[in-house]
Amino acid sequence: MPGTVKTSLNYYPMAGCNEMHLGSVQMFRRTFDPREVVVEDIRGREADFSLDTHGFMLHPHISQHVSGADTSTVVHEMYPETAAMLKEIAGATRVHVFSHLIRSASFEEMQRMAATSTPGTSYAGNVAPARAVHIDQSETGAYDILHDNMSEDEVERLQKSRWAIINVWRPLEPIKRDPLGLCDARSASEEDLVDVPTHLPSKSTGDKYTELSKGRSFGSFRVRYSDAHKWYYASEMTTEEVLLIKIFDSDKSGHRARRTPHSSFADPAAVHDSSPRKSLEIRCLVFFENEDA
Repeated sequence: MPGTVKTSLNYYPMAGCNEMHLGSVQMFRRTFDPREVVVEDIRGREADFSLDTHGFMLHPHISQHVSGADTSTVVHEMYPETAAMLKEIAGATRVHVFSHLIRSASFEEMQRMAATSTPGTSYAGNVAPARAVHIDQSETGAYDILHDNMSEDEVERLQKSRWAIINVWRPLEPIKRDPLGLCDARSASEEDLVDVPTHLPSKSTGDKYTELSKGRSFGSFRVRYSDAHKWYYASEMTTEEVLLIKIFDSDKSGHRARRTPHSSFADPAAVHDSSPRKSLEIRCLVFFENEDA
């Protein structure tokens, strides 16, 4: 029997906020709909999970650049190796890495800070695990990302074939707390998804969210609870593993997973006084020019 964790996930409430402002304390002052769920460990059956069926997969991948990774190292060394990996694993003909995000703050610390700040306050500090069920881009948001990060000539040509957005999530240190939970894409219906305008902070703030896209806003999906959702995670991930997460796929045939809800979660068995989780997500536009749109 696979190991399981009983925990709580923060879903989008029926009267949720109408727009998101990344890099603002609003993200930690929001009202959630917390629900108890069971999250299954995929250890021992990693090969059973795939991008096109479940919307995510665990893959062994060693990078020589994890230790002390900074923005320059991530962009110049880890972007190319991530693109090469996606071409090999997903069969893509082209990969354009459009941004990354390093998370190294404590969610609880950020919540405490937000509780003593006025609602509109921005912050330029570190980024904490996202402890709310979401998909980084909605369908409209995926097209926002495509148009904002590629030339119009390329967009016109590339969207004639299948394309996707895939996040590559990697621990920068072995995961001791706040693991990443992934919802089987087949268990989440369109009715569970709420398209919410999501805004990036001004470049002048110096906030790390400013570089998520060359545009200033995009649609993202917030997720309402359903007891049909099936949740999974990989326990004790190391720096030599990555999670590939399907954010969007233009294929509407019904034969492929199109998007994957996900969220970090509190593991009751974790050491609560351990240092904050350190992780890197690299966000990629992935093109399959040999496949029809």
